[in-house]
Amino acid sequence: MEVLLVLYRFSCAFLAIDGASIVNRDLLKGAIRTLMKVSEFCIKQNDAKTAGLLILSLPDFPSLPDNTLDLILDYLRLLYPTKEAKDSIVQACSIMDPLKERTDWYTPASKKYGEEFARAVNDSRLIEILGQLKD
Repeated sequence: MEVLLVLYRFSCAFLAIDGASIVNRDLLKGAIRTLMKVSEFCIKQNDAKTAGLLILSLPDFPSLPDNTLDLILDYLRLLYPTKEAKDSIVQACSIMDPLKERTDWYTPASKKYGEEFARAVNDSRLIEILGQLKD
């Protein structure tokens, strides 16, 4: 896992400087599942900082697995109710906003889970964005 973490950090840093715009779209499609698995591993290890590296770049991928919303929500749940939670919810909203017209990145179950989470944390913007996702 150590090598994967190094490659994950490198890949996320590359994506953060608009690397997705110069990489072949097929490579991005092939990489997203592995990157998400590493992010999920980091969430399970309570490593929000490393897990969050990928989250910001999700809108740059031409296609996303249907468990992407689950990843975002698991990341937010990891941070909630810490002092970073509110900023992370704002960040998540800015990530989900450009994705809301797409349907490849969530399932009806993950949308429902997200709406329940949004109501539990009482965040109106998160409630609004999740409510705009197509069923």
